[in-house]
Amino acid sequence: MQQNEWLNPPKQEKKKQSRLTAPLVQCVVCAILVLSVFGLSRSGSAAYARLRAQYQSWMAQDYCADGVWTAAKRAAQDVLEPQTQTEPQSAEAVARVDARAPVETVTSSGGEDIRVLDALQDSSFAAVTVSQRAVMPVQGTVTSGFGYRIHPITGNRSFHTGIDLAAAEGTGVAAAYGGKVIEAGYTSGRGNYILIEHSDSLQTLYCHLSRIDAETGDTVGAGDTIGLVGSTGMSTGPHLHFEVRVDGIRCDPAYVLEGLEYA
Repeated sequence: MQQNEWLNPPKQEKKKQSRLTAPLVQCVVCAILVLSVFGLSRSGSAAYARLRAQYQSWMAQDYCADGVWTAAKRAAQDVLEPQTQTEPQSAEAVARVDARAPVETVTSSGGEDIRVLDALQDSSFAAVTVSQRAVMPVQGTVTSGFGYRIHPITGNRSFHTGIDLAAAEGTGVAAAYGGKVIEAGYTSGRGNYILIEHSDSLQTLYCHLSRIDAETGDTVGAGDTIGLVGSTGMSTGPHLHFEVRVDGIRCDPAYVLEGLEYA
């Protein structure tokens, strides 16, 4: 009888063993994760820097369940499929870029970035919903998405505040929604740019234009041409930097644009 009990423990004993096994497995998994993160931090890995930045972004935002899932998928993609890092360019090289040196269109990107620390306050990965469907500002390939990246010109880690749509120089740029032009001008980073206010809470920004076709105070309709694609400011080739702001917070334009194609 005792031998049979040893070979076939009572059900209560099996349940006890099961209860002990679950916490043990959890501890082992947690230990592996902690050691993995520690190893990345000690190695100075770029993946660790991206993971840390994404975690800080999550902690600074108030997400719903859908937002958490979306942010988790974006973080996994950013960590597992990092963008290729480039060497910092000299001031002379940047000057040549701004002078529109020949560059392949599919590599075109720009410099409308902010510091990673500032991104925690001024940007959000949370989903954006706009009642009106947006007009595609330009038919082009996305060469740089919204979020953390290695700056294509400086080589420093920064936060890209919009998306870059590479297109041929002189291609017409359309207003995504109807609204009022509240800024139209030039800066060393944005180049020729236009900022349109569509409501009290929604704005869109268009940068690196070769020509501006709307002035401050003008009222434009959705789809109206407001300028032409160019490579002014900090830019590696003809493209449009397109940005969406909701209540002053920069959001991922991919939420309001359909049919985007990525390089």
